Amino acid sequence: MIASLTDNEWRLGERIPTEPELASAYGVAISTVRAAVAELESLGVLSRRQGKGTFVVIPSRHTDLNRFFRISAVDGSKSSPHSELLSFRRQKADAKTSAALQLDAKTASHSVYVLKNVTRLSGTPVAVSEFAIPQKLFPKMTKQMFLNSALAPFGLYQKLYGISIIRTVERLFAVTPGAMAVEHLSVPKGMPVLEVHRVAYTFGDVPVELRRTQVLTTNHCYFFEEGGVN
Repeated sequence: MIASLTDNEWRLGERIPTEPELASAYGVAISTVRAAVAELESLGVLSRRQGKGTFVVIPSRHTDLNRFFRISAVDGSKSSPHSELLSFRRQKADAKTSAALQLDAKTASHSVYVLKNVTRLSGTPVAVSEFAIPQKLFPKMTKQMFLNSALAPFGLYQKLYGISIIRTVERLFAVTPGAMAVEHLSVPKGMPVLEVHRVAYTFGDVPVELRRTQVLTTNHCYFFEEGGVN
């Protein structure tokens, strides 16, 4: 099923085969197929529609940001973030990037796209990011693809390349602001910023993106909520 998704056999918005059809094709019980579909649904890749079947999810900016964007006002209220792309370039991956993205640092041909952006909430700049993605996963990617897309990066990866982000690992640090944060966030002198290191993975635990984000926490914070009952 994962191969059918990543190879674009099942395209965005299309209905996948029924559970009996999948069970027959794979030679497994329907209960096994049902469990696999449920897992892919929980990852936001598939969506069941009552009476219509199961469909490949079309990425949207709303769902993408709700799943992975965790910066909010200090009272926990959220507003839609807007990002501005500052730069886009292709370069050879350094040792740390190669390690995080599981690239062979000894192979000179390995390169990455490095992008920088500034993110605003309600018009206020709150974060700056630098992120790297492997050229081998995104051949012929251009700056214009990002500028023309109404999607956040994860949605763009899925729509244009069939690469779904299913897991992220984040590490948080308090650091002195870098030059980009000083320029775009107007960080008060001597004030530290929150730095988030994130690696995003697709199926097979393949790393897709390495991102470093610096957040001004004067009026905003990293906000994450988990668990509870309705």
